[in-house]
Amino acid sequence: MSMPNTYIDLQSLGPDDKIAEQRARLLGLSGTLVPRSVRNGLLSLTEETIICGVQALDYWRILPTGVQLISIEDIGAYDPLTNRFTDRIEWNLVLNGLSRAEAQALIRNPPKTWRHKHATVLDIAWTDNLRRTVLTVELPADLPTISSESDSTIDKPYTVMLVDNEDALTQFLTAILGAGIIGIDVETDPAGEPNEMVDPLVGVGVSIGNDCYFGYANYEPWMGGLRVALANVSIVGWNIKYDISVLRRYGIVAKAIAGDGMLAAYLRGEPSARLKDLVL
Repeated sequence: MSMPNTYIDLQSLGPDDKIAEQRARLLGLSGTLVPRSVRNGLLSLTEETIICGVQALDYWRILPTGVQLISIEDIGAYDPLTNRFTDRIEWNLVLNGLSRAEAQALIRNPPKTWRHKHATVLDIAWTDNLRRTVLTVELPADLPTISSESDSTIDKPYTVMLVDNEDALTQFLTAILGAGIIGIDVETDPAGEPNEMVDPLVGVGVSIGNDCYFGYANYEPWMGGLRVALANVSIVGWNIKYDISVLRRYGIVAKAIAGDGMLAAYLRGEPSARLKDLVL
């Protein structure tokens, strides 16, 4: 998406600026890249456009209505101006975990005692408001820019193969022989609670390095291959306990679990542990 005077909020696009920049390029964004070290400089804008992850919209909704906000999950539309905050304390309360309704009620009726359940968060909101004002920095003039046109040929080193025939299955089984750790993700059809015990399996995706394979659960050679292959490798995934619970119902058990991206996001203190917010 190309537009004049656009800033891209890198902090909201990935766990570090390098990964966030790559994500911005792969999404075909155009604009000035704003690293997390000078992010607060955008709070002084009175116009222009900011592109960010959806979880960061509340952070920027304190800006004047002359600044347009765009979420990468809805890149073709501006965030409605009716979502903007007009009260900085309400804004800080929301950033500290309250709903807008709770924040507005707390401002209308401030706690009369420190024993009030929201007294501490109100004090934090006042402190954060002062700190954000003090820490607002000036944006450097030499920030890098990217263009969707110049980056249209960016290298995308991933291959994807649908395993629905014998040749594709043979290629997959050959590739997984030398793999110690693979990525895995199940696709299911939601059917009720508890999800992992009742959701029918639709298909399974596997990544081996940069090579990705997907097969449908109704293709038995693929399922049989997974039962044999996964017994000899360790797996990583996102909310992996769900995947392994579903796979066990179909007789597929991995050798070991090597990692879970969602748990890693929590441990890093990321503002969101949603897969779409953190990966390319």
